[in-house]
Amino acid sequence: MPGDTTGYRVADLMTRDPASVDPKETVDGACHVMTREEVGSLLAVNDDLKGIITERDIVTKVVSRDLTASNLLVEEVMTPRPDVTVIEPQRDVYDAMNLMRDNQVRRLPVIDRDNTLKGIITGKDILRVESSLIDLIQSGLNIREEKRKLQN
Repeated sequence: MPGDTTGYRVADLMTRDPASVDPKETVDGACHVMTREEVGSLLAVNDDLKGIITERDIVTKVVSRDLTASNLLVEEVMTPRPDVTVIEPQRDVYDAMNLMRDNQVRRLPVIDRDNTLKGIITGKDILRVESSLIDLIQSGLNIREEKRKLQN
């Protein structure tokens, strides 16, 4: 719905300094970083965002094909930058939720207008404020319903 906002900007909820890996690192090395950092994805960074590698990438592109993770580079398995859905830090969290839904992703790298990586926002980040968001959405729906009643 155009004009809908939550009152939260992506910058308010994103993780700054997200876990990352060099695209030239092995998938095995990336798995160790994911385990150490307790995350389900890593941003592939070499000066700027090159892509993202997720647990799903590893399962579908490595494990299910019975490939050896120590013989593959992150860049061979990751989703490359042109295909990564990103969002700007000043955008509303409502926009992030819609992008996640529409693109069937759970994570959005946060990139500013200068193409500088600022962080990452995930479904878990949004869930931390879910009750507040539900209240805001319900208030908006109530206002719309009242306006509709007044117009009839």
